[in-house]
Amino acid sequence: MVPACATPSLPVSASTPLAGERGASHEPLRAGAGTALVRRFHAWRGRSGRRYVVSAYEPGAAPDYAGMVALAVRRLPDGRLTMLGAVACEGWDAPLASVPAFARADEIHLHLLAEDQEGRAAVVRDLCD
Repeated sequence: MVPACATPSLPVSASTPLAGERGASHEPLRAGAGTALVRRFHAWRGRSGRRYVVSAYEPGAAPDYAGMVALAVRRLPDGRLTMLGAVACEGWDAPLASVPAFARADEIHLHLLAEDQEGRAAVVRDLCD
């Protein structure tokens, strides 16, 4: 895993701080509006204006894909979502729950469409810077 908003060669550990909701905003996925899919699929918009579609999972239930961007998300009392942090995962060196932001998350959102390590690092920077 690569820490959010950091040099991609740095390892993630339980003490690695993650950037929070400095640039990203949550958007409901329009295609799922009015259906049961509305809680499963979401979109986050980065500072660049790019939109990133994600799948939502309960903590501990997210699949362990290599080559993904994982977002730690908290559901606020009013139903809005806020991002606590993000990491680019190239392989599972440590469980997400060992990273403080993910240990506090209500949901884990996974973005699987970035094609390579550089692309995943760019998504994290866009969402966190």
